Amino acid sequence: NKEDMWLHIDAAYAGSSFICPEFRHLLNGVE
Repeated sequence: NKEDMWLHIDAAYAGSSFICPEFRHLLNGVE
């Protein structure tokens, strides 16, 4: 927010890995 920038997270690239419970913590803060 400070720099008025945003980060694009591509679910087609890595979204399928978040099916695994051990990787779900990586989604913390992603809206």
